[in-house]
Amino acid sequence: MKKELYLIISTLIPQDSLGNTVIGGSTSDNVVSQLSGQKPLVVYVKKGAEFRWTMILTILSYISVSAISFKDDSTNPIALSLETTTSSTDPFNILLITSAGVISGFFTSTNGIKGIIPSKGLKYENSGNFYLAMQHYGTQYFYFLKFGSALSNKNTIFNLKWPQTQTQANAVVNDEQASYYFYGGILKDSGGSFYTAVVNVYYTGAIQQIFTIRNSAATQQFSIKSLDYLQDTSASTRCLAACAEDGQNVLILKLNVNAARSSISLGSSTDINYYASSLNNKIFSGWMDLSQVLYVGSITTFTSEALTTTSFTKNIGWLMNINPSESEFTITNSLSSPQSMTNEPLIYSTLTSTFVNTTATTSYASRTSTSAVTYIVPQILTTSMKSIITPNIGNKIYTIGSTAMIITIPAFTLQQSCLDVIFKYSSNISDVSGFVTFVASTREYTVFSSNQEYNGIYTIKMLGRINNEQNTEVSFKLIMIGDCSYASITSTSYNPTLSSQIGTYNLSFVGILLYPLSDGEINPKNETIYIKFQNEWWEKLFD
Repeated sequence: MKKELYLIISTLIPQDSLGNTVIGGSTSDNVVSQLSGQKPLVVYVKKGAEFRWTMILTILSYISVSAISFKDDSTNPIALSLETTTSSTDPFNILLITSAGVISGFFTSTNGIKGIIPSKGLKYENSGNFYLAMQHYGTQYFYFLKFGSALSNKNTIFNLKWPQTQTQANAVVNDEQASYYFYGGILKDSGGSFYTAVVNVYYTGAIQQIFTIRNSAATQQFSIKSLDYLQDTSASTRCLAACAEDGQNVLILKLNVNAARSSISLGSSTDINYYASSLNNKIFSGWMDLSQVLYVGSITTFTSEALTTTSFTKNIGWLMNINPSESEFTITNSLSSPQSMTNEPLIYSTLTSTFVNTTATTSYASRTSTSAVTYIVPQILTTSMKSIITPNIGNKIYTIGSTAMIITIPAFTLQQSCLDVIFKYSSNISDVSGFVTFVASTREYTVFSSNQEYNGIYTIKMLGRINNEQNTEVSFKLIMIGDCSYASITSTSYNPTLSSQIGTYNLSFVGILLYPLSDGEINPKNETIYIKFQNEWWEKLFD
């Protein structure tokens, strides 16, 4: 048996509400899975590129994951759709899986309808309904539908098809209230003319608008493959960002959405541009949030930072979650500047709805399924591990009410030589936020407070992460000492007995003091005495 692992990456789900990511694809690694042939593969990655689990599915003869969607405003469950071959009799399907990798439901068409959900064509909204853009195997139609939220049986709420063939629905997004749904793809009218199209549909299935763009000078029109709905709450504006392709070029456009979300229009002529490309250049998927950039794709050759080249007989899937300038992956291809379509003969119009209801899909029944959860990630090539050297940090003492104290942690270093290393620092100071601030860029803590209630001992940790996602941390104790009255004692013998009255507490020490020639301090707080001998603090509880 060949030991081969490869992902045919078909989708990268942006993120759930906690920043976790699910990647879908397929694998033929029969050594790991003990399965025969190509199987659907799901990889669950926590925020920060921590791989949690991978799952290989064996359900009928499905070969790959075609689409994935997190439930709105949630991390659990996750909806997937599986792809089969065009010659297979396996029906169109929806699979539900938990964030722990447990299958909670699998639904297939009771009428055996066959087709594929494109990577951007599955929307799992908060109430549990599914909105789908589907492509039939065989004759192609712009086709979309909605399932109900019942887990036991997914009843079809609407099922609409454009009557003209050679049309496609590829993507679906919804507005902020989950009332209006926007389906993107390509349409054809009864006269045979094609249009780049976005169809606005109310949640009941009522068609609100069919917005189209047509380049009258082009033979091949663009088909929308990806949609995103954006809202600027401060300006009370909304728009759709769309990515389309015509088999040769990539089109990027912005469409305005009115306040009622029932109408779409093009804003400025500069809101539509295209990139000239070639058939060999493909972008799989990407996503950016406030903390990281995510890329997904496949490679057949990999060159490490040590300039060692590794080649594979199959495509190897990869996920990169940091800025390319900080990454061990180097993307050498570059795109030219986008070209404006201002001078193109573009026609913007709305088509009259001729969508027809179809009863070809009446309900979706649960099917049994099996899976194999495996941990195959170590076989995926990763960067070499580095030895991070951390500084030694001693305990820090702050007297409450005094001037601010600055604590600067020395920078981490690497044992190995690495010319492009970048350290990023963070510190969770939520437990001490009342009197401690942290500046990551300078690794600087500032301690300041006049509140005697903060008296105590606290542990503070600083984490350093390098640009292959390795990390380590240092910690130190911060001792907050009250500035109230205290007693100073000086020991003159090895067996002293000391009694002192402070407030309402009677203090008594009997025994040998470790450093008879040094000063000590007693500071009662919350039935605790802190005693300092030669710059070391000792704690004694009242009996």
